[in-house]
Amino acid sequence: MLHVQFRPRHPLARLLAGVLALLALAAVIALGVFALAALIVGGLLWWGINAVRRTFGAPPAPVQSATSEVIDGEFTVVQVRPQRPSR
Repeated sequence: MLHVQFRPRHPLARLLAGVLALLALAAVIALGVFALAALIVGGLLWWGINAVRRTFGAPPAPVQSATSEVIDGEFTVVQVRPQRPSR
């Protein structure tokens, strides 16, 4: 573990270092509380929007049929290999 030996000798410098450390700790805690509040508000909004969608019966997203046998697409032949003679 990294151990730093920095302790100011002057009492006012110690007090200033302590106050700065407490301010940094308070800032980290405030950021965590803000992040938690944002997650709670976002979750409640998501839950509420989904509840309204279910209540008013928004049409579900269209689903492709799994029984379809037609595949639509395009292709380009990049290289044609010559056939090897059979033995």
